[in-house]
Amino acid sequence: MNSQSLTKGWNIAFEVLWAAALIGLPLTSFPPFYALTGALVTPFSALPLALLMAAWLLPYLLRGGRLPAEIRPLTAFLAAAVLINALAFFASPMLIKDKTLLSQFMRTYLTLGIGLIFFFSFAAWPRTSAQFRKTMQWITLGSLLWTAANLTHYLLQIKIDSWPMFKAYLDFRETFFTVAHPFVENQTRFYGLTYEPSWFNHQLNLLYLPLWLAAAYQRSSAFRFRLWIFSVEDLLLPLALWQFIMASPRIGLAALLLVLLVLALRVIGRLIRHLQGRMAARWGFARRRQTLTRVLLGAVMAAVLLGTAWGGGTAFFNWAVRTDWRMELIKNAPPTQAEINKLLQLDRPTFLEISRRFAFLERMVYWYDGWDIFNSHPWLGVGLGNAGFYFSENLTGAGWATTEVRDVVYRLGGMPNLKSFWVRLLAETGLLGFALFAAWYVLLWISARATQKSQDILLRTVGLAGELALIAFIVEGFSVDSLAMPYLWVMTGLICAAGMAYRGEIKRDSL
Repeated sequence: MNSQSLTKGWNIAFEVLWAAALIGLPLTSFPPFYALTGALVTPFSALPLALLMAAWLLPYLLRGGRLPAEIRPLTAFLAAAVLINALAFFASPMLIKDKTLLSQFMRTYLTLGIGLIFFFSFAAWPRTSAQFRKTMQWITLGSLLWTAANLTHYLLQIKIDSWPMFKAYLDFRETFFTVAHPFVENQTRFYGLTYEPSWFNHQLNLLYLPLWLAAAYQRSSAFRFRLWIFSVEDLLLPLALWQFIMASPRIGLAALLLVLLVLALRVIGRLIRHLQGRMAARWGFARRRQTLTRVLLGAVMAAVLLGTAWGGGTAFFNWAVRTDWRMELIKNAPPTQAEINKLLQLDRPTFLEISRRFAFLERMVYWYDGWDIFNSHPWLGVGLGNAGFYFSENLTGAGWATTEVRDVVYRLGGMPNLKSFWVRLLAETGLLGFALFAAWYVLLWISARATQKSQDILLRTVGLAGELALIAFIVEGFSVDSLAMPYLWVMTGLICAAGMAYRGEIKRDSL
């Protein structure tokens, strides 16, 4: 076999690994991996990407291959995190559940390593427009997995006589695709191929919806197929939004609404510029009074947006009250004016009371626990993965009164966690780690914004998708805290890759 054939064979193998990883992105709790590790966050795609890193990325770097400049603040954050963990060995936390600082260090950095496999793979592999197109195609094809799972779940549930089929379907899904949630048989909310509905909303908010919303806004597509004027992404977007709503999110819904608001403002800005140009070409007044024309058009558009948001929001809330008991709690016992005043003063007892009334007390307890750990160790934190050692000593009385929190402390085998990425960063890496991560986040934002000036429409789409995903994670970061959950790393990797491709485009144009 000559070297040319061997190289072609390797390239085909790399493409197969990349395709398998992207199609398998919906699988976050892959049963064979769970059986080996016991960890719930065990993404299927970590295996093909790890093989791709070993066979392609490491040799690529050894041959002088370049990585995007956006990784530098992340490298500084990782170095600081390791240093903080090293210093944490000199502390004397209360060890619990047969855990040691060393075992927790190894477990934490194993999960972080899984996340970094996703990040470096996505930051390094797509370099050309063709590679970005294929990447978006494989990601979109992977979405058919969770769409098929949700539709099957829905169709079987609405048939009263289909229980044996429904049970057989659940057994099949739990054997080959995802670890079973304890209440899966009574689960009416959609959860795709993840462990629970909030994970499903998380993957939609950070990967699929940003890509499809950006494609719809840019009028681009990774596919040549069109149904009249509609692309594949246009057709999948409303289906994905329906599935998102059927998962009955709360934090995820807040994240999506923030993303839609930002996108709506962009659409309005584009429409105002278009109408202003048309009016200026037609009427002399609009040419002479461009600022006044822009203000008037902006006022009209703002009124339309507010009216649409109010009407749509009211209709959605009324529907949600009928379908989700948690939303009904908000309608039946809304905060009083006195409580709102205390919430504005950041009064802790009021926050705890409101969260109890609206059925998210445990989540608030975890956040306050992390905040108190941060207050005790503000500069460097307690070390990545070590918050569980300090959990009990900072737990509020309201936390001890809940069954879930007592189970976490006494009965369940895993370490307590803080249920929030942002609170975890503060508690475990302090102001130093949080500042370094925030600097990286801001740089990614700047890179994503800059990439939207590219001449390549696919790069512009990835840039806008990255911006929307970063906006979503500001809210989503209060819902998840796992370092191994891949979707933040996938989107940040794509932002870096697109930014590097855009800078290469500028360099070529300047020659």
